[in-house]
Amino acid sequence: MNLQAFQKDGKFLMLALDHRGSFVETLKKNKINYTDSTIVSLKQQLIQSVYNDMTGLLIDPQYGFSAYQNSDHHEKLFLLCIEKSGYLEDATGRTTELEYEVEYLKNLGASGVKLVLQINPTHQSFKSQIDTGEYVFAHCKKYNLPFFLEFVTYGEGVKSEMITRSISAFLEAKIVPDVFKLEFPGDTHSCDAITQLLQKTPWILLTKGIGYEEFKKQLQTATEHGASGFLAGRALWAEAMTKIDSVRNQFIREELPRRFRELSSIVLKA
Repeated sequence: MNLQAFQKDGKFLMLALDHRGSFVETLKKNKINYTDSTIVSLKQQLIQSVYNDMTGLLIDPQYGFSAYQNSDHHEKLFLLCIEKSGYLEDATGRTTELEYEVEYLKNLGASGVKLVLQINPTHQSFKSQIDTGEYVFAHCKKYNLPFFLEFVTYGEGVKSEMITRSISAFLEAKIVPDVFKLEFPGDTHSCDAITQLLQKTPWILLTKGIGYEEFKKQLQTATEHGASGFLAGRALWAEAMTKIDSVRNQFIREELPRRFRELSSIVLKA
């Protein structure tokens, strides 16, 4: 498994574009008429705008894969997401359903697999989330693909405690992904705690839909305290969807790569 191929100077500078349901909701919210081909075209624009700056890409098999294949260049390594869009929720908590198998994603050309799990270690559903993580982890090992495991916290509880408790539970179950993709845990002490807990396993920051300026501050703190980069999505590009045609295109061409380079500079200087 060639994890270093996703890195520059040991850091991950990656674009997240695996959004499906949330991407459609963003278009609806901003009254953008869309079809499947519209979504593919928009994702293609986003990919091409930061292609030369990113070390890798996270896409979905439904829209993002077509967008990447249709781009002018498609030599960069990419991850494919394995889960269904969204999650199930009942009295036991939230659970993730898989939509694809690792073998299928590898046959598409993926150089790695990403799984996102909604987590709250106090909820009954947490055990089934561990089981899902174990299943994907085992199959990534079988097919020799890097495994990026993403945690998204929910419900009552202190975010940093939910993250560290969940990491500990997965490590105790001998589920050790190649990279943890995590929310900003809240402060420098929490970042240090995660770094110490993971030791040699890298962790990178996700945006979770927050604004760009807020994410930039979080990234600065996280990378100064052990994070190894970012896999950033909506904080980079969601604002483009609030703009009309030509202004949106200009934002994607100019502002998006500017933001990506600014984030990359923060990471590489840390």
